[in-house]
This record gives sequence, structure tokens and C-alpha cells, in this order.
Amino acid sequence: MQGVIGNRHAQMQLERALRSGQVSHAYLLTGPRAIGKTTLALAFAAALECQRRPPDGVAACGACSACRKIAHGNHPDVALIMPAADSKRGVYKIDQIREIIHLANLSPSEGAWRIFIIPEIERMEGPAANALLKTLEEPPEGVVLLLTTSEPENLLPTILSRCQALPMQPLTPEEILQTLQD
Repeated sequence: MQGVIGNRHAQMQLERALRSGQVSHAYLLTGPRAIGKTTLALAFAAALECQRRPPDGVAACGACSACRKIAHGNHPDVALIMPAADSKRGVYKIDQIREIIHLANLSPSEGAWRIFIIPEIERMEGPAANALLKTLEEPPEGVVLLLTTSEPENLLPTILSRCQALPMQPLTPEEILQTLQD
């Protein structure tokens, strides 16, 4: 995955899905804060939508229209959802999840997939988490949910059971050194 350092095991699982064409409807990237979960999710989204990626390839080209739009955050089929700005606690509200559900039931505008990246889903209010379950249980065709959390123990068991888990770890000192040298 382009721009992702470390967590080779998680990358390999996503690459296997790309090569086989058997992409799951939901992935849950778990691990400590600030280790690249959202970065990996964005790289996977770019690889899914890339217009120049060969069928057996795993990396986005970074140059096509879809890759550029994802990098700039304005691809109509890739949404990075953040907690409600008006919330004092920074939580996801049910209205945000209802909007995701609505958009998930629409056909993709430009790409082959409609992708939703939701970081820190442990910050989801109870009603919002319950609303998301409907889409996790009966995902529309061509929809991929990329969820991240540093606190999987605080998620509903039904959310955990409906996602393919991708555990991630902090970089090793060797990986950090190699990256700095490169």
C-alpha cells in the first residue's frame, strides 16, 4: 500500500483481497492511536478506486483522477467521516450514520465502490452504533466500510462480529530507523 509503513500483516490481508477480488464489506483496523490506521484505510480506498491499477496489482498509481481526488479528499465515492463538530465530546451522532446509510444505498458516482472511512468508532453514540449495524448486517452491493478503533473492547459485540479485523501495532525501532534512513 502506497505511503504506509509497517503493519505488513494488515497490508497483506488487504492486498490479498485486492488480488482475489474478494473485498469484504467491512474492515475494522484496531491498534493504539496514531499508528496509521486511517492512513492504511485511505491507501486501501485509493487502491480500490484507482483507474490504473492492474487487476493483479495492489497499489494505487497516485496519478489518475481517482487517486488525486482521494488524496485531496474530494472523491464523490470515498467519504472520510469525522465526529460531529457541534458535539462537545466529539462523538458520532445518529444523523451522521443515517446519512452514511442513505449514501450507501446509492450507486457509486465515478468509481467501482462507495467507501466510508470512519475513524475512532468507539466515539459513536449508542443509537448511532445501532443504526450502523443495519448496514453491517445487510451491506449494499459495492459498499466498503473501513472502521478504525483504539478501543475495540468498547464496541458492540455485533459490530465486532460483522467486520474483518485487522490488528495493527506500533512501528518497531528497526522500521523507524529504516524509514528515517530512506
